[in-house]
Amino acid sequence: TDTLGRVGGDEFIVVIGHLSTPGQAQIIANRLVQAMHQPFYIEGACLRGTVSIGMAIFPETAASASTLKHQADAAMYTAKRAGGDQVSTYTQPTLLTLCPEPDSQTAARESIAAVD
Repeated sequence: TDTLGRVGGDEFIVVIGHLSTPGQAQIIANRLVQAMHQPFYIEGACLRGTVSIGMAIFPETAASASTLKHQADAAMYTAKRAGGDQVSTYTQPTLLTLCPEPDSQTAARESIAAVD
């Protein structure tokens, strides 16, 4: 079963089940981008949307729903930084770019702040 839900604001999540290959997810995501290029008419005004899509594939990159969502978010921000209106698929370096390992001083400061 496929599911589309609004997470909040302008953020949506699409869950697609039973794909034969991860490449099918890319095809579907590209179709979503193309669909957003179609004009929308609201009260006579012509509007066009753009979309930045981040994809993460279960179980290839994550075993839990929360990790999968985090990875898809990281990929979405990669798509946005690349100019938006495109699809980005999660890879391990994507997450490392967004969340670099803290140095020991930073980690120590954060630990002390958490205790206060």
